[in-house]
Amino acid sequence: MDRWDRNSRYPEGHFVRALGEVGGKEAEQEALLVEFGVAYGAFGRAIVDCLPFEGDKWVVPPKEEGRGVWKGREDLRELLICSIDPPGESSAPS
Repeated sequence: MDRWDRNSRYPEGHFVRALGEVGGKEAEQEALLVEFGVAYGAFGRAIVDCLPFEGDKWVVPPKEEGRGVWKGREDLRELLICSIDPPGESSAPS
């Protein structure tokens, strides 16, 4: 909405983008992301290159002292963390 004249029953505005079909799951997800200002997009090549080659078959290894995979990493599994996948992606097992 760009403006709403005091003497008008209707606001004036311009189209920014379509969020999806009314009542559709994708539109609802998009609306929530926009409403709360969540920035998202496709993962960049540098991030994808850091992912394990096993893909969704990868499991978190046990944390043991001196284990190289944990070097410089912090174990956050005890914390409640929200992860938002980019549209078209899913973290659910297939």
